[in-house]
Amino acid sequence: MKRAVILFMLFASAVWGANADLVLRNGMVITMDSANPKATALAIQKDKIVWVGEDAQAQSWIGAATKVIDLKGAFVYPGFIDSHAHILALGGSRLEIDLNDTPNKETIAKMVQERISKAKKGDWILGRGWDQNQWPEKKFPTAQDLDPVSPENPVVLERTDGHAVWANSVALRLAGVTAATKDPQGGKIIHDEKGNPTGVLVDNAMDLVNSKMKSLSQTEEIERTTIALKEAAS
Repeated sequence: MKRAVILFMLFASAVWGANADLVLRNGMVITMDSANPKATALAIQKDKIVWVGEDAQAQSWIGAATKVIDLKGAFVYPGFIDSHAHILALGGSRLEIDLNDTPNKETIAKMVQERISKAKKGDWILGRGWDQNQWPEKKFPTAQDLDPVSPENPVVLERTDGHAVWANSVALRLAGVTAATKDPQGGKIIHDEKGNPTGVLVDNAMDLVNSKMKSLSQTEEIERTTIALKEAAS
């Protein structure tokens, strides 16, 4: 027991006697420690928090190579764990056409046309946020509403709730969706009065077109994740 105490004291002396790599001060640090719930500063060494306390004591951790950040009253929290965060989807949505609060399908067609003008032939044009209940006719759109502005690019636009997509004829053709295509389990292909697919695919039927898109590269995943995390931290 005595030996353990001595070793602990030596370890503590080594750690507490060194300068920190980073010191945050002049903030509101939420410690989650009921005995000391709040502090104003903390010190970090080698990516580990080694000290939490008040600004007056923070100076002892600052050396010539220490980076010091004045938080100017900002909060510091422990890391949050979100059990239902669509990080890649959030980042991806910021690169797609934002269709939220669009007043009608004609407006969306113009937005798609504008995006295609900046894209290459064959590029997938993606968007999210449309809601037919906000439009005057309150009816599902069709592939024919998009086809005039997208003859050479597959277009897939996700509904605001994420449970349906609106695809143009190019996307349906690439996915092999025809009048003979059966509804997948847990999904539905919307058909017109002649039995032809309209371009709206619900739930698991969305995979018919989504599966034809190329997988994201590592670079693309990093880009989307970075965008989402920056937004989450803003």
